[in-house]
Amino acid sequence: MDSIYKLQIVMDKAKIQFEGKYTYDNIVAAIDNVLVTQLGMLKESDDIYVGPGTRHDFAKLGKGGLFLAEQSWFSNNVKSMEYYSIDAEYPDSIDQEDWKKSMIENRRLSAEWHRSIKRPHNGENAGVQTGR
Repeated sequence: MDSIYKLQIVMDKAKIQFEGKYTYDNIVAAIDNVLVTQLGMLKESDDIYVGPGTRHDFAKLGKGGLFLAEQSWFSNNVKSMEYYSIDAEYPDSIDQEDWKKSMIENRRLSAEWHRSIKRPHNGENAGVQTGR
């Protein structure tokens, strides 16, 4: 194995409890279902998921992270979502990426940008030549 892949997910427990729409335990159970049950990741601690050491670990964590980022119950309540890649040969060499920013906040910005674009109406082609 070349690298160890981890995903740390910290949910905003106080916000979840205050809003009362979901329970913290149900959200954690849903995350566990996606990452552990469906994708075969291991739960290292309360908020850390790690690949079991296969060549598909990175892809599975990415797939799980993207899926979760698209769920409003997750994206509206996640406090942090950090991805770690640790070189097995040099364990002090750790790459870290803020997946909350890259997967959730960038999606929101992209969605806002797309909503701000004026769409052509009534068959107009917005000035684009059709080749006719």
